[in-house]
Amino acid sequence: MKIKELLCDRQSFVKSRAPLEDNAYVLMHYENGAVNQRRVYGWSQNQDRRL
Repeated sequence: MKIKELLCDRQSFVKSRAPLEDNAYVLMHYENGAVNQRRVYGWSQNQDRRL
């Protein structure tokens, strides 16, 4: 399948980390009419390992 359109929306909650994103949403439209979406996010549970 070939991608016809690719859209992305990124978010950074802390301005000093920009251009690195905390969340990214990706939407793909394929030539055959199929649609796919992905959410990508980064987080850390341990305070000693902040992103």
